[in-house]
Amino acid sequence: MPTPPVIATLADPDEATVEKVATLGVRRILFSLLPVTDAETAMRALDHLASLAQRAVPA
Repeated sequence: MPTPPVIATLADPDEATVEKVATLGVRRILFSLLPVTDAETAMRALDHLASLAQRAVPA
């Protein structure tokens, strides 16, 4: 089964916040703004949330 595409965007990285948006096929999941310490932490959080979102898509 192909992996659904995941698109994640960062909002206001200078303010140490990140907006997680995962687009999975026709499903769109918007995660709330969460505080992060740096860009690397933000990317790890996005990767983790994208992984969780992919697992939530029914086969």
